[in-house]
Amino acid sequence: MSRSQSFMLLFLVVALQSCDAQVSVVVSSFKQKRCLEWQIDIFSSCPIVSHIHVNWFEPNGPAPNNTNKITYDVLPDLISHRFFPRKFRTQALFTTDVDVFTSCSALKIAYETWLRDKRAVVAFHPRNLRTNGTETWDEGYYYPYRHNTAYVTKGAVMHRKLFKIFFSKEYEEARRLVDRHVTGEDMLFSFMMELDHRIRGVKVICLEWKHACHVDCIQNSVLPLGLRTHSFRVPVLRQLFQMFGNPFIEYSGKEQYVWASDRDAEAPDPVCRSINKVYGPNTPPCKEFCSTSPACPHHST
Repeated sequence: MSRSQSFMLLFLVVALQSCDAQVSVVVSSFKQKRCLEWQIDIFSSCPIVSHIHVNWFEPNGPAPNNTNKITYDVLPDLISHRFFPRKFRTQALFTTDVDVFTSCSALKIAYETWLRDKRAVVAFHPRNLRTNGTETWDEGYYYPYRHNTAYVTKGAVMHRKLFKIFFSKEYEEARRLVDRHVTGEDMLFSFMMELDHRIRGVKVICLEWKHACHVDCIQNSVLPLGLRTHSFRVPVLRQLFQMFGNPFIEYSGKEQYVWASDRDAEAPDPVCRSINKVYGPNTPPCKEFCSTSPACPHHST
């Protein structure tokens, strides 16, 4: 092998390693322009973020022009398509709703945790799904931390191949179910994580308030999707259990989590403070989060 060929091979190896050592962010947005701008500001300045994909579901007007850092993926107006497989620059993806904010530091912790086992999913928001269709949304945040999954829509690092698995024929009927009711794609993804042998479960990281925030993104009198479709979630979850049975195992105990704070890790009964509760940007925990984020909006619209 000539010197030039050796140099080119070394260059390709370094380039591939550099590509794999990054994260592509996938954020879904619908009529929430201010929060989308905030997400883009946060992740554009995050060193480990290679690219940002915006799931563009806006019904009116063209998508903004793509840039070297941002791609606006114009997708069918179907909620399952937030996980639509496409060409990503990196193996690692970070998925999030537009109104759930995660700091660059927290993303780095999740990514480093994921690197130890790329077959796993690393998420921040535990849940406990029951066969009767119910869930107590904050049950996993407090002692004894009962949970059997985590919602990837509220921030999770995973391998890009999981999008292809989600769109496999095995889950076609279930995708139609969640698309019809415009909710439940998070629950369906949880079923998939337990059912597919290629996925090694979900790891939950508990953050401090300064690393997580859920902001009210209401604009132009458009209610958040969760409020508009909440009544369908119980019947959708019941139908998913009918389709797939119960693949979940309930866990409890603080040792099941990765605690981002040493103080919380050493405390007897800490609160997993990456709690999914909507706040204004000037109230805790968003006030603490915003104090460290120059991109934080002064108001919610």
